[in-house]
Amino acid sequence: MTIKAVEEAIHYVRGWMEDDDGFWTYLDSNEMSTRYVLIDPILHALGWDTGDLYQCVVEHGKPSRADYVLFDANDNRDDNPVVIIESKNTGYRALNRLKSNPQDLELQLAKYTDGSTAKVGVLTNGLIWRLYDLDNSRRNLANQIVEPVINVYQDNAKISNRYIHVAAQTLHKYLGAHRFGW
Repeated sequence: MTIKAVEEAIHYVRGWMEDDDGFWTYLDSNEMSTRYVLIDPILHALGWDTGDLYQCVVEHGKPSRADYVLFDANDNRDDNPVVIIESKNTGYRALNRLKSNPQDLELQLAKYTDGSTAKVGVLTNGLIWRLYDLDNSRRNLANQIVEPVINVYQDNAKISNRYIHVAAQTLHKYLGAHRFGW
């Protein structure tokens, strides 16, 4: 769960952007594939074991379900999440909403985070990560966004190793399992 491990996971995820074997049709239309192929590797690099129910529960909540709910090592009760993640597929519509028009997605995430103990909220498709610092007094989710939005969905000519390093640092700072005792 080092920053270097997160950088390597970002490079791995970006590798799928160069795939020309048709796998993007799965990622563009199937949220579960997106989670397994693009989001889980980043979470694992951040030190989360998505198969350990003490750390992570998927499809959690009633009546609506958050895609991932992560817990603190010292207080992993079902009603005390520390991170809530809403994921989307990589399809064009979802991608554009994550990049430039996230308001309806923020409303969906707010349903999961309002009244919870979560410290961080996340909207992601594995390529774009919008982080929300919920550990402050601002009420509107849009006012809690951590800038800059991490967007590794840029072609190789536009993304630098420095950008990937800064993205990895930001993910590590806000989502690293070490922050929550793991």
